[in-house]
Amino acid sequence: MMLAEQLQMETRNLCLAEKALLGSFLKENHLLHDTIILPEHFAEGRHRLLMQLMKKIHSLSRAVDAITLALDCDPEHYGGLSYVQELLSYANPVRFEDYEEIVLEQWRNGRNETF
Repeated sequence: MMLAEQLQMETRNLCLAEKALLGSFLKENHLLHDTIILPEHFAEGRHRLLMQLMKKIHSLSRAVDAITLALDCDPEHYGGLSYVQELLSYANPVRFEDYEEIVLEQWRNGRNETF
């Protein structure tokens, strides 16, 4: 596999892992308390924003869902309410730790340039 193809595959995998991680947080809010993931660990800008919003809402002991996110920030800043629903389709809380590790590994390796 050529380097460009490998980088493209890693970027796609990282994007999928970020979506699955965020979707898992939406599905199981308690995971926000358990994670060591910070907004800066995400490569995609809207994912960093969503993580920041989720952490903020969760710290106020409020449920984190599409509505509370929309009440806290204009949904157009992170792709709209339909994007939040899309994230839920990637959720798999059972695999949460796997997704978390993928995101952290890419961040540690400096491969999470914004896409």
